Amino acid sequence: MKKSRFTSPNKQSGFTLVELSIVLVIIGLIVGGVLVGQDLIRAAEVRATVSQVERFNAAINTFRGKYGQVPGDITRAAIFGLGTGTDGDGDGLFEDANGAGSITDASGEVTNFWAHLSHAHLVEGQFDGAQTDAKLFDSFPGTKLNRGGFTVYGINGFNHFHIGIQNSATGSATAVTAGVLRPEEAFGIDVKLDDGKPTTGIVLAQGGTAVSDATNGVAMDPTGAAAATPNDTNCVTGSAITASTATAPFRATTQGADEYNLANTNLNCQLRLRAN
Repeated sequence: MKKSRFTSPNKQSGFTLVELSIVLVIIGLIVGGVLVGQDLIRAAEVRATVSQVERFNAAINTFRGKYGQVPGDITRAAIFGLGTGTDGDGDGLFEDANGAGSITDASGEVTNFWAHLSHAHLVEGQFDGAQTDAKLFDSFPGTKLNRGGFTVYGINGFNHFHIGIQNSATGSATAVTAGVLRPEEAFGIDVKLDDGKPTTGIVLAQGGTAVSDATNGVAMDPTGAAAATPNDTNCVTGSAITASTATAPFRATTQGADEYNLANTNLNCQLRLRAN
């Protein structure tokens, strides 16, 4: 008599411990790969932003060599086909329509700087120089971090780029600045272009608070005349911060303990970078 075949009701299918271990290892590798990939992407974005600064400085030098003056400030812009009604005063500084240097002003030589470089085909993108443009990045270039953009201004005899311009008030010549960099990103830019210190050298840190040049604290003030603490400790940390009377924009001092607050991962930094 032929025996019938049947499956024991007590026999259950499932994963063995070995199989579960393999699955967990694979998941760990995937998660680790994603995190490493994100770090690599952020590092690449920081390097690309540094390259932007270097290209902007190279563009200034090329422009000066070709036209004899710096973009934005050139006195005969229209003659060279760099736009009509966009002449500067020729003093070598990037100034707003009131003849001053301001982080938050989007007028005069500040916006014409980008328009002149654009007309001269020395920068990526097309910038119209509009001083009341609701579309900010028609007048200013964005960063390769895809957060915020670059503006320029001259103060105390030196020209600067500034990373932190975020948007503009509709129909006005006012730019709004805000923290667009994590302290780690600000440090990455600083260490590649300068000394890696937030309050010394030619790259200086400012916190996320949008403040005027006169009151923005030691971390951005080139004369040492302002307050003796940085305006946002979320960006800069240190107990030895003191005001300095060093020649702008360098800070010769007791500020060696100042560091970027790398423990903070929020967008609390802006940067001022010395231009050529």
